[in-house]
Amino acid sequence: MKGTNAMFMRMERGEIDPRTAEYIYPMTWPHWPSSFLGPAARVGRPFVRMARLRYLRHVEQLLDAQAGPRPRPALPEPPAPQRWALVDRLVDKFTAGTWHRSNLGDNFAGALGAAELAVALRRFKLERFEYPADLSALVPSYLDRMPIDPHTGRPPIYVRQGPGFTLRVTDSSSGAEKWWAFEWDVKR
Repeated sequence: MKGTNAMFMRMERGEIDPRTAEYIYPMTWPHWPSSFLGPAARVGRPFVRMARLRYLRHVEQLLDAQAGPRPRPALPEPPAPQRWALVDRLVDKFTAGTWHRSNLGDNFAGALGAAELAVALRRFKLERFEYPADLSALVPSYLDRMPIDPHTGRPPIYVRQGPGFTLRVTDSSSGAEKWWAFEWDVKR
């Protein structure tokens, strides 16, 4: 986000290189000499400023959702930009993937919480010779706080199975709940 904001600042000053121009308009940008890009960028300065404002609004929504309660609300996907809609194309190029990266962070936090729980469960079993009936038995002796699944806002799902357990955390890979690499299935 910091790098994108810096790129918008450079573009507002008229500092644009051919690679950036081709990134924004990969198939339609004329192959002008580099000396023409600066004046073209200065003429386009109002469009760049509008795009930067929309980008910063998008980032603000993203940060508010990321810092808010779990589960996070879904942000609406912006419509695909029209071929010559410069402002929309700029915003789309620089905001694409930001929500996905946020989901990756939540996936990591969920997997890390499940790993913390699995270690605490194993320590519990080593001391008491069986796994607890409920995750609440781990707090505060084995964990300072109960990890929360970022996608549900609740602790991971824990099920005792004979001498072992299954521990699950949701993943954002699909629209429906999907159990993927975030499942611990311990037989004993």
